[in-house]
Amino acid sequence: MNYLKQLLSFYDALELNPLNSSEIALWHALMSINNKSAWSTTFTVASSVLCTKAGLGTSNFFKTRNTLTQKGYIKWSSSGSNKAARYQIKVLYSSLSTHSVDTSEDSSIDTRIGTSVDTSRALNKHKQKETKPKQNHQGDDELYRNLITTIQQNFGINSTKPLMQDDLKYTLQDFTNQGTTYAEAIEIVTYAVKIAVAYSANTWSYVQGIIKRWINSSLFTMAEIKEYQEKPKQKYGRYNKKPKEQATDWSQVKAKESLDNSSNLQDRLKKLRDEENVTN
Repeated sequence: MNYLKQLLSFYDALELNPLNSSEIALWHALMSINNKSAWSTTFTVASSVLCTKAGLGTSNFFKTRNTLTQKGYIKWSSSGSNKAARYQIKVLYSSLSTHSVDTSEDSSIDTRIGTSVDTSRALNKHKQKETKPKQNHQGDDELYRNLITTIQQNFGINSTKPLMQDDLKYTLQDFTNQGTTYAEAIEIVTYAVKIAVAYSANTWSYVQGIIKRWINSSLFTMAEIKEYQEKPKQKYGRYNKKPKEQATDWSQVKAKESLDNSSNLQDRLKKLRDEENVTN
């Protein structure tokens, strides 16, 4: 399965057949498990594991799973009492309507999903003609997986949950929409991760803050970003520490006040002497 094509087709399908947040989260959890199983046609996973990954309660899990099944995104079958169920994720970027894999009931489900995906593709192609985004190169899957591995190594295995990966996908798209190649967009995000690690801020939200600053400054290439990072910052920011204010030396202040008072006293005495001389 092509992971990126599957993701893009999934979100294309959502434009015409929306899912709620629980359904989207469960679908991503199943994709994650399927990825770890080397994209096997079918795979088994315990309901408790899916509940944890998707952040669902037990009662909501069964309802959500049934909805995904009814809408044709997944198929599942029971493996018997106290055994993990077996799942199959439908491939959304192929013409499902002409590749029915099971009974006539599955065929009707495939037709519905296939139609929605094809229609979404037509809408997406129309948008591409208007915006003319740069197409991704071959090997994008490997680049993406390497980036995910880098993030997990630095931020922990649980740092790349489905919602975070959604945000990562949109972040990469922010750069590619500006003409940045997909490979360079991956390199930029990796660079932001390294900066976060250097400042012991091992969170995706910190990386987002760094990238947001670059985008707001219209920096969309590694050359521009590195030049920006190497320049001394004029304003105090996340990477600049405000210089310490020097403490007031009160002994010097008092000494100056004493000197000033002594000078004033001498002036007043001189004035009195001058007035006395004039009187005499």
